[in-house]
Amino acid sequence: MLDDLIQQLPTLMDSKSNPLLYLLLCISAIMENLIPPVPGDAVTAFGAFMVGTGKLHFFWVYISTTIGSVIGFTFLFLVGKLFGKELLIKKNFTCFKKEAILKAEQWVQTYGIWLVLANRFLPGIRSVISLTAGFSNLSTYKVLLFSFISSSIWNLILIYLGYSLGNNWLTVQSKVSHILSQYSKAIGLLLLCFVLIYFFIKLKKYVAKK
Repeated sequence: MLDDLIQQLPTLMDSKSNPLLYLLLCISAIMENLIPPVPGDAVTAFGAFMVGTGKLHFFWVYISTTIGSVIGFTFLFLVGKLFGKELLIKKNFTCFKKEAILKAEQWVQTYGIWLVLANRFLPGIRSVISLTAGFSNLSTYKVLLFSFISSSIWNLILIYLGYSLGNNWLTVQSKVSHILSQYSKAIGLLLLCFVLIYFFIKLKKYVAKK
């Protein structure tokens, strides 16, 4: 259903420079963090497509999506900070399973603030990282700053990508989805390599102590 809605975006929003479109882009970026199935990146790519058709301005698409991304991250960060690990695990929310939270906590403990910087480039686990960062001993100032930097860089790349792929929405949507899919697989493989290397080093140190 979400894919059908994305494909119909141009017909649903046949308007020139409508400020509500910027608001929609901002809201979609927020909701992508709060409800991971929401295809925020695809909607951002649509904003880039609208820039290419001259209906939206590059700067405001960039600003609205980046603000939305930071707001979404900050909200989950504060939820994690206010409610803490134990309550979140006990609730075992559909979008934030216990296993995902515990795994993200290990990553935060291992990579610290740098995981927040890489957050937007890690599709599928962005939201749980935001949540976990909240109950970890990380500087709030640094977390929010690195979240802003991460969102700024990612959205700039995504908007430029959507803008440069052409002026046919279905083509742009298809190409962006394919690129993001391949990117997700590559990131997943890279993370697996990091995990294997990490445990190999730990095992090597353990054996050396013996």
